[in-house]
Amino acid sequence: MLRALSSGQRLLGIFGSAERFSHSQVTKMVDAYVNVFKEVAQISDLKGAKILNVTHNEQGGNDDVSVQVFWSSRNLTSLERSITSCDYLVQGEKVISFPPSPINKNVVLSQTSASGKWTAFMVTSEKNQEEHQVMVVNQDGSMKTFDLKVADKHGKVYSDGEFGCLEWSADETMLVYVAEKKQPKPTSFMTPLKSGKSEDARGQEFIFRDDWGEQLDGKHQSVVCLLNVNSGDIKCHELRDQLCPGQMVWAPDSAGIFGVAFVGKPYRLGLIYNHNRESKLFHMDLEGNYSVISEGHSNIRSPRVSPDGLSIVFLRTKVGGPHAKCSQLCLLTWPDKQERVVVDVVYREKEIEDGDVFKGIYGYSGLPQRCWLNDSRRIVFSSFKFDNVVSYVFNVVSGTITELSHLGSLQVLDVCDGWLLVDFSYISQPNLIRLGYVPEEGQECKVDLIEVTPRREIAGVPNYYRGHWLFINETPHPDPKYSDIPISVIYFGPTSHKEGTAKTPLICWPHGGPHTVSSNVYNMAAAFFVKLGYAIVFPNYRGSLGFGEDGVSSLPGHCGVTDVSDVHKATLQCLSRFSDVLDESKVFLFGGSHGGYLVTQLAAKYPEVYKAVSARNPVTDISTMTNVTDIPDWTFVETGFPHQHGKVPDGATLSKMLEMSPINHIDSLKAPVLLLVGKNDARVPPSQRFPTAEPQLRNIITMANEVGGEGFSDLTAAEVQEELLGNVGDPFTSDELEQLVELQDETEDEVSDDENKNLTLDNLGEVIRMSKALSARLYDIDPSLDRSLKAKRAIENVMLPYIELQREMRSKKAQTTITNFFSRRVPAIAEPAGILQQEAEAADTSQQQDVEAAGTSQQQDAVPAHTPQEDADLDSSYSSDWLHLYDDCHPLNKVDSEVDCLIHTALWFEKHQHTPSS
Repeated sequence: MLRALSSGQRLLGIFGSAERFSHSQVTKMVDAYVNVFKEVAQISDLKGAKILNVTHNEQGGNDDVSVQVFWSSRNLTSLERSITSCDYLVQGEKVISFPPSPINKNVVLSQTSASGKWTAFMVTSEKNQEEHQVMVVNQDGSMKTFDLKVADKHGKVYSDGEFGCLEWSADETMLVYVAEKKQPKPTSFMTPLKSGKSEDARGQEFIFRDDWGEQLDGKHQSVVCLLNVNSGDIKCHELRDQLCPGQMVWAPDSAGIFGVAFVGKPYRLGLIYNHNRESKLFHMDLEGNYSVISEGHSNIRSPRVSPDGLSIVFLRTKVGGPHAKCSQLCLLTWPDKQERVVVDVVYREKEIEDGDVFKGIYGYSGLPQRCWLNDSRRIVFSSFKFDNVVSYVFNVVSGTITELSHLGSLQVLDVCDGWLLVDFSYISQPNLIRLGYVPEEGQECKVDLIEVTPRREIAGVPNYYRGHWLFINETPHPDPKYSDIPISVIYFGPTSHKEGTAKTPLICWPHGGPHTVSSNVYNMAAAFFVKLGYAIVFPNYRGSLGFGEDGVSSLPGHCGVTDVSDVHKATLQCLSRFSDVLDESKVFLFGGSHGGYLVTQLAAKYPEVYKAVSARNPVTDISTMTNVTDIPDWTFVETGFPHQHGKVPDGATLSKMLEMSPINHIDSLKAPVLLLVGKNDARVPPSQRFPTAEPQLRNIITMANEVGGEGFSDLTAAEVQEELLGNVGDPFTSDELEQLVELQDETEDEVSDDENKNLTLDNLGEVIRMSKALSARLYDIDPSLDRSLKAKRAIENVMLPYIELQREMRSKKAQTTITNFFSRRVPAIAEPAGILQQEAEAADTSQQQDVEAAGTSQQQDAVPAHTPQEDADLDSSYSSDWLHLYDDCHPLNKVDSEVDCLIHTALWFEKHQHTPSS
């Protein structure tokens, strides 16, 4: 039965023993953590940047280059993201900055024409985010507005990264974008058909229509939309056979467009972060006539047309298999449609110009929107090389690849008129925008990048707080050909120890995916923990991107084995390398999605190493995820099975999936676990939170062992199975599960001795609470910390006999209760001892979630049998081995969720720094 707890109780629920942390101390600690978050949140995240204009100096001097940078800031007042635009004028070595200006949050897409004369904005309505307008603004300030709702030609406009686009034609008369196909409003069969309606949508109200999954929900069938900015005419064109168009770009003659069409048959699967879905490259004229121009059965993305209009480059990967992998770079000549691979898949590494090595093309963002240099012979792109983001200049004619020099990560943002705009950062260095001119062929390595934006530092975190290394795991891979694939490690934290100070606790933070990478780029969340006094190790286990295609292929079928081993070895190496700095008794685990899978596996396999766990949207049971996730193929591929559309996993497959899941090792999991679960997550649904394995058996054993006494302290699972559960034929009902709680109240009078008849559990609890309240009050009002602590200890010493008596009475009461309960052959209570669950009701995503704690909680060294008065006591001590927090979708996607996720994790780790290992 759920009972709501106050915010004070929730914090103490995380912290446990009030003997270590009073309510005032917890409140002060939370305030301090919030202040640290505010400090690191002042450093804005890079949203994007582009070159607005290049003005050539006719006298042969430096070009004038106009740059626009977009920063995403956390507005901690409204708890929303705010976008700010900053403009810069670069004149040689001189950079002129202009005052920043906020970007209206209703602007979802924008694009400036090639001449710079016109800028188009796709804007949502203030009243209804489903309604859109197109605003076209001229340099002189004049404006045209087109109301797409009034036009009524299509549904919601797509502004995501998979389909969304807003592009000008070369003659600057047309805009192309993508929107949902217009559908008649579905109604019940009982709704009369209105006269004049051409389509009958009766009976369609509850028809299921599949969409493209996580973060693309509600997107079923896209159409190509062409807006004539002179006449205001809008034409929408649909592709046949459930092909869903997106990523549109104009042909240079403005007479047609190129795009990517995702295959929607036999059904749609989750698309975001999954570049293994079938798609095709197509060309369409202005009347909607189209033809597929790519070859084969593959995933196509990021089409980019050369300045001379004679070539189109795009990325291609195989359909099926891992959700991300090494890509081919392909070139299609136009209009003769001759296709060839210009950069092939790299299985380990390839030697390139200047003796550098190239690991292949990876990444979720694809090619830059503008990647061609003026000569139509070279493009610029970025990819992963181990854990760094590295930028390259590639000559599509000669095939030469040149790596641009870098320290840290260098991400291409834009290319215009020979100028290159990049984002530079590393783990302890926030984003810095740089600009440089790309010289002629053969001289690309001489690109000189100047800093456009001011350099920013993390207050209190020195720039040298970092380390990086590669190693080979000496434990052989099950397939020997993958044994020599390296593991890369990024370390963020102090590298030397100041004498007289405590050693630093370590957080192991493996990435999700699993086929992505913890890249050496600035990470605000990591900076938050480092400022709190933690160090962090980011292991890139085998299966990560940036190590060749063999690196990706080494993991499927071996999840829970090689990745777990790699991460654990990386953690041990980190502890060894920085043994003078790190406290090996305080190692914590933090990860999300597949990273959540890994941290729960690690905690179960190495309980003596890891002290506590925070898992965000963790995969805990692959076998039950198969039919509820938007990427069911992931569950097959990563456990080593081929995926076929419509195939139902057989018993052997499900058994293997379960065997490879953390839930299979739950009995070995001793570390306290904080679960941060997205209740609207389509990828890792909330059902993936840890259920209780064999709940009746586990709870009987847990309760019996904790109350102690003859026949209880040594009760085994086999005995319970044989004597109790084996005689129960039917599943236990909710009513039966509540009987134990009722029995506890019925036996209250039975455990009171005549000589102690006034010393009931209620009376003792009241006296003990009063003593704790007195201690807390003295701590609050006494300016002398030493004096208040002495008084607190004296009160505790006086109360020790009564606390011991309370413990004995509870034990006796619990034994009586369980004995009576067992004699009726009714199962134990539904939730295991030590569980504190917090659930949040669905709330408006623009407002902070009010997370309520509920459920049973256990005092240290006592049975889980609190009275309502004890539950209401802010100084009650909770031993929460499990804490479930629910939120909308991914906790880090919103400012309020981000704050709560990080601070809850910090409090969880802080609590368990001061508790003995389980």
